[in-house]
Amino acid sequence: MSAAEDSHVLYRMHDHDGDLLYVGITCRPPTRFKDHRNTKDWWSEVATIGVTTLASRAELLAMERQAIRTEAPRYNVVHNRRLAASDLRSLTTSDLPTGIRTQLLIVQEVADMLGVNRATVYRLFAAGELAWVQIGARRRVTAAEVDRFIAAHIEASA
Repeated sequence: MSAAEDSHVLYRMHDHDGDLLYVGITCRPPTRFKDHRNTKDWWSEVATIGVTTLASRAELLAMERQAIRTEAPRYNVVHNRRLAASDLRSLTTSDLPTGIRTQLLIVQEVADMLGVNRATVYRLFAAGELAWVQIGARRRVTAAEVDRFIAAHIEASA
């Protein structure tokens, strides 16, 4: 793990059976893993962590999104196609993993955070630039997804 410390890394956490639990990115693996250990109910299921080092954060964001969409880790919410399936229509916030419940934003809150109108937020959804989950008849966005979106656009403009 020491070679990956303070590097841009994509990580995959698996359980004892090899099932994928979570995919994430970080530039500080030890700190991020400690955060997971302290805040995630599912941490006790983690048996192994695989780490892939990449040159840039932009590459990481793209690879993370692709990994979550194609590998469907059990505890990822954003980008996870399993959570975008039709059974989400009956989902309530109490069905979501602990920690996500208080971080779900309505479209107007996202628009306010980004300084745009609601129509722009819906265009970002349609373009696949901003991930969302549907709960009942409403779309919700995690605060972490808004942070990711902003960070990606800050890096793109730099």
